[in-house]
Amino acid sequence: FFVMRKLVTTISLILLMTISNHSYSQLWKQFADSAKVYTDQKNTDKAIEFYYKANEELKKDSLGTNSYADNCNNLANLYKKMGQYKKAEPLNLEVKKILEKLIGKENPDYARACDNLANIYYDMEQYEKAVPLYIEAKQIWGNVLGKENLDYAISCNNLGNLFDEMGKYQKAEAFSLEAKQIREKLLGKNHPFYAQSCSNLGIIYEDMGLYEKAELFYNEAKQIQEKVLGNQHPDYARTCASLANLY
Repeated sequence: FFVMRKLVTTISLILLMTISNHSYSQLWKQFADSAKVYTDQKNTDKAIEFYYKANEELKKDSLGTNSYADNCNNLANLYKKMGQYKKAEPLNLEVKKILEKLIGKENPDYARACDNLANIYYDMEQYEKAVPLYIEAKQIWGNVLGKENLDYAISCNNLGNLFDEMGKYQKAEAFSLEAKQIREKLLGKNHPFYAQSCSNLGIIYEDMGLYEKAELFYNEAKQIQEKVLGNQHPDYARTCASLANLY
Protein backbone atom coordinates (compact mmCIF):
# COMPACT_ATOMS: atom_id res chain seq x y z
CA PHE A 1 0.00 0.00 0.00
CA PHE A 2 2.84 2.38 0.93
CA VAL A 3 4.67 1.57 -2.31
CA MET A 4 1.48 2.17 -4.34
CA ARG A 5 0.88 5.53 -2.63
CA LYS A 6 4.47 6.56 -3.28
CA LEU A 7 4.12 5.56 -6.94
CA VAL A 8 0.90 7.58 -7.31
CA THR A 9 2.55 10.58 -5.66
CA THR A 10 5.55 10.34 -8.03
CA ILE A 11 3.30 10.10 -11.09
CA SER A 12 1.28 13.08 -9.88
CA LEU A 13 4.44 15.13 -9.46
CA ILE A 14 5.63 14.20 -12.96
CA LEU A 15 2.25 15.15 -14.45
CA LEU A 16 2.25 18.43 -12.52
CA MET A 17 5.77 19.24 -13.74
CA THR A 18 4.82 18.37 -17.32
CA ILE A 19 1.73 20.60 -17.23
CA SER A 20 3.73 23.37 -15.55
CA ASN A 21 6.53 23.17 -18.14
CA HIS A 22 4.02 23.13 -21.00
CA SER A 23 2.28 26.23 -19.60
CA TYR A 24 5.66 27.88 -19.11
CA SER A 25 6.75 27.09 -22.64
CA GLN A 26 3.50 28.49 -24.10
CA LEU A 27 3.57 31.70 -22.07
CA TRP A 28 5.71 33.45 -24.70
CA LYS A 29 3.04 32.69 -27.31
CA GLN A 30 0.33 34.27 -25.18
CA PHE A 31 2.48 37.40 -24.90
CA ALA A 32 3.24 37.39 -28.64
CA ASP A 33 -0.44 36.92 -29.53
CA SER A 34 -1.35 39.83 -27.26
CA ALA A 35 1.33 41.95 -28.95
CA LYS A 36 -0.21 41.19 -32.37
CA VAL A 37 -3.65 42.24 -31.10
CA TYR A 38 -2.23 45.52 -29.78
CA THR A 39 -0.45 46.04 -33.11
CA ASP A 40 -3.75 45.63 -34.98
CA GLN A 41 -5.30 48.11 -32.57
CA LYS A 42 -2.47 50.61 -33.30
CA ASN A 43 -1.48 50.49 -29.63
CA THR A 44 2.24 50.43 -30.36
CA ASP A 45 3.51 50.94 -26.80
CA LYS A 46 1.55 47.94 -25.52
CA ALA A 47 2.59 45.84 -28.53
CA ILE A 48 6.25 46.55 -27.84
CA GLU A 49 5.80 45.77 -24.15
CA PHE A 50 4.30 42.35 -24.88
CA TYR A 51 6.83 41.47 -27.60
CA TYR A 52 9.57 42.11 -25.05
CA LYS A 53 7.74 39.95 -22.51
CA ALA A 54 7.58 37.17 -25.11
CA ASN A 55 11.29 37.57 -25.77
CA GLU A 56 12.12 37.30 -22.08
CA GLU A 57 10.20 34.02 -21.87
CA LEU A 58 11.85 32.68 -25.02
CA LYS A 59 15.30 33.52 -23.68
CA LYS A 60 14.71 31.05 -20.82
CA ASP A 61 14.58 27.94 -23.01
CA SER A 62 14.23 28.90 -26.69
CA LEU A 63 16.98 31.41 -27.42
CA GLY A 64 18.24 31.02 -30.97
CA THR A 65 15.08 29.33 -32.24
CA ASN A 66 12.76 30.23 -35.13
CA SER A 67 10.18 31.44 -32.60
CA TYR A 68 12.70 33.83 -31.05
CA ALA A 69 13.78 35.06 -34.50
CA ASP A 70 10.15 35.65 -35.57
CA ASN A 71 9.44 37.59 -32.41
CA CYS A 72 12.55 39.76 -32.89
CA ASN A 73 11.54 40.36 -36.48
CA ASN A 74 8.03 41.50 -35.47
CA LEU A 75 9.51 43.85 -32.90
CA ALA A 76 11.99 45.23 -35.44
CA ASN A 77 9.16 45.89 -37.90
CA LEU A 78 7.32 47.92 -35.27
CA TYR A 79 10.38 50.04 -34.56
CA LYS A 80 10.94 50.53 -38.30
CA LYS A 81 7.37 51.80 -38.78
CA MET A 82 7.99 54.22 -35.91
CA GLY A 83 11.22 55.42 -37.54
CA GLN A 84 13.28 54.15 -34.60
CA TYR A 85 15.89 52.51 -36.78
CA LYS A 86 18.61 52.25 -34.15
CA LYS A 87 16.32 50.08 -32.04
CA ALA A 88 15.37 47.98 -35.06
CA GLU A 89 18.97 47.39 -36.16
CA PRO A 90 20.16 45.04 -33.34
CA LEU A 91 16.94 43.03 -33.64
CA ASN A 92 17.41 42.57 -37.39
CA LEU A 93 21.04 41.62 -36.82
CA GLU A 94 19.92 38.99 -34.30
CA VAL A 95 17.38 37.56 -36.75
CA LYS A 96 20.00 37.31 -39.51
CA LYS A 97 22.47 35.61 -37.16
CA ILE A 98 19.91 33.06 -35.94
CA LEU A 99 18.65 32.20 -39.42
CA GLU A 100 22.17 31.78 -40.77
CA LYS A 101 22.82 29.23 -38.03
CA LEU A 102 19.47 27.43 -38.34
CA ILE A 103 18.91 27.27 -42.10
CA GLY A 104 22.11 28.46 -43.76
CA LYS A 105 22.63 31.27 -46.22
CA GLU A 106 21.14 29.68 -49.34
CA ASN A 107 17.57 30.12 -48.18
CA PRO A 108 14.83 32.66 -49.03
CA ASP A 109 14.19 33.47 -45.34
CA TYR A 110 17.85 34.33 -44.83
CA ALA A 111 17.73 36.49 -47.99
CA ARG A 112 14.74 38.37 -46.53
CA ALA A 113 16.68 38.92 -43.31
CA CYS A 114 19.48 40.48 -45.37
CA ASP A 115 16.97 42.68 -47.20
CA ASN A 116 15.33 43.79 -43.93
CA LEU A 117 18.65 44.77 -42.40
CA ALA A 118 19.69 46.55 -45.60
CA ASN A 119 16.40 48.49 -45.55
CA ILE A 120 17.24 49.71 -42.04
CA TYR A 121 20.66 50.95 -43.16
CA TYR A 122 19.07 52.56 -46.22
CA ASP A 123 16.61 54.44 -44.01
CA MET A 124 19.48 55.44 -41.71
CA GLU A 125 21.41 56.66 -44.80
CA GLN A 126 24.23 54.26 -43.97
CA TYR A 127 24.45 53.27 -47.62
CA GLU A 128 27.83 51.53 -47.50
CA LYS A 129 26.43 49.05 -44.96
CA ALA A 130 23.33 48.45 -47.08
CA VAL A 131 25.20 47.63 -50.32
CA PRO A 132 26.70 44.22 -49.38
CA LEU A 133 23.45 43.09 -47.77
CA TYR A 134 21.34 43.93 -50.84
CA ILE A 135 23.92 42.24 -53.06
CA GLU A 136 23.97 39.13 -50.83
CA ALA A 137 20.16 38.92 -50.96
CA LYS A 138 20.18 39.32 -54.75
CA GLN A 139 22.73 36.52 -55.16
CA ILE A 140 20.70 34.18 -52.95
CA TRP A 141 17.47 34.87 -54.87
CA GLY A 142 19.32 34.20 -58.11
CA ASN A 143 20.85 30.96 -56.84
CA VAL A 144 17.74 29.58 -55.14
CA LEU A 145 14.87 30.78 -57.34
CA GLY A 146 16.58 31.93 -60.53
CA LYS A 147 16.91 35.43 -61.98
CA GLU A 148 13.45 35.48 -63.58
CA ASN A 149 11.80 35.90 -60.21
CA LEU A 150 10.01 38.82 -58.57
CA ASP A 151 12.09 38.69 -55.39
CA TYR A 152 15.24 38.89 -57.50
CA ALA A 153 13.71 41.86 -59.33
CA ILE A 154 12.99 43.58 -56.00
CA SER A 155 16.66 43.17 -55.04
CA CYS A 156 17.67 44.75 -58.36
CA ASN A 157 15.20 47.56 -57.70
CA ASN A 158 16.59 48.11 -54.19
CA LEU A 159 20.14 48.30 -55.50
CA GLY A 160 19.05 50.72 -58.21
CA ASN A 161 17.48 53.05 -55.63
CA LEU A 162 20.49 52.72 -53.33
CA PHE A 163 23.12 53.51 -55.97
CA ASP A 164 21.03 56.46 -57.15
CA GLU A 165 21.09 57.86 -53.60
CA MET A 166 24.87 57.32 -53.56
CA GLY A 167 25.27 59.20 -56.85
CA LYS A 168 26.49 56.08 -58.67
CA TYR A 169 24.10 56.55 -61.56
CA GLN A 170 25.48 54.04 -64.04
CA LYS A 171 25.15 51.23 -61.50
CA ALA A 172 21.70 52.50 -60.54
CA GLU A 173 20.66 52.51 -64.20
CA ALA A 174 21.90 48.95 -64.82
CA PHE A 175 20.09 47.45 -61.81
CA SER A 176 16.88 49.39 -62.46
CA LEU A 177 16.83 48.32 -66.11
CA GLU A 178 17.28 44.70 -65.04
CA ALA A 179 14.37 45.02 -62.59
CA LYS A 180 12.20 46.58 -65.29
CA GLN A 181 13.03 43.84 -67.79
CA ILE A 182 12.14 41.03 -65.33
CA ARG A 183 8.92 42.71 -64.24
CA GLU A 184 7.83 43.28 -67.83
CA LYS A 185 8.41 39.61 -68.62
CA LEU A 186 6.67 38.25 -65.52
CA LEU A 187 3.92 40.80 -64.97
CA GLY A 188 3.47 42.65 -68.23
CA LYS A 189 3.48 46.43 -68.66
CA ASN A 190 0.08 47.09 -67.09
CA HIS A 191 1.23 46.46 -63.55
CA PRO A 192 2.17 48.83 -60.67
CA PHE A 193 5.58 47.17 -60.23
CA TYR A 194 6.47 47.77 -63.87
CA ALA A 195 5.30 51.38 -63.51
CA GLN A 196 7.48 51.68 -60.40
CA SER A 197 10.51 50.59 -62.44
CA CYS A 198 9.71 53.19 -65.10
CA SER A 199 9.36 55.89 -62.44
CA ASN A 200 12.65 54.88 -60.81
CA LEU A 201 14.44 55.09 -64.15
CA GLY A 202 12.90 58.53 -64.65
CA ILE A 203 14.43 59.63 -61.33
CA ILE A 204 17.84 58.23 -62.27
CA TYR A 205 17.88 59.91 -65.69
CA GLU A 206 16.73 63.18 -64.14
CA ASP A 207 19.60 62.96 -61.63
CA MET A 208 21.98 62.29 -64.55
CA GLY A 209 20.67 65.37 -66.35
CA LEU A 210 19.17 63.27 -69.15
CA TYR A 211 15.83 65.04 -69.03
CA GLU A 212 14.37 63.74 -72.31
CA LYS A 213 14.90 60.14 -71.19
CA ALA A 214 13.50 60.97 -67.77
CA GLU A 215 10.38 62.46 -69.36
CA LEU A 216 9.78 59.33 -71.46
CA PHE A 217 9.92 57.03 -68.43
CA TYR A 218 7.86 59.34 -66.22
CA ASN A 219 5.18 59.53 -68.92
CA GLU A 220 5.11 55.75 -69.29
CA ALA A 221 4.79 55.32 -65.52
CA LYS A 222 2.05 57.98 -65.36
CA GLN A 223 -0.04 56.34 -68.10
CA ILE A 224 0.14 52.92 -66.44
CA GLN A 225 -0.60 54.28 -62.97
CA GLU A 226 -3.61 56.23 -64.20
CA LYS A 227 -4.94 53.14 -65.97
CA VAL A 228 -4.23 50.59 -63.23
CA LEU A 229 -4.38 52.61 -60.00
CA GLY A 230 -6.47 55.63 -60.92
CA ASN A 231 -5.65 59.34 -60.85
CA GLN A 232 -6.30 59.62 -57.10
CA HIS A 233 -3.51 57.20 -56.15
CA PRO A 234 -0.38 58.57 -54.37
CA ASP A 235 1.96 56.90 -56.92
CA TYR A 236 0.19 58.71 -59.77
CA ALA A 237 0.41 62.01 -57.88
CA ARG A 238 4.15 61.52 -57.25
CA THR A 239 4.83 60.81 -60.91
CA CYS A 240 2.86 63.91 -61.94
CA ALA A 241 4.92 65.96 -59.49
CA SER A 242 8.14 64.51 -60.90
CA LEU A 243 7.07 65.44 -64.43
CA ALA A 244 6.15 68.96 -63.32
CA ASN A 245 9.61 69.40 -61.82
CA LEU A 246 11.18 68.62 -65.20
CA TYR A 247 9.50 71.56 -66.93
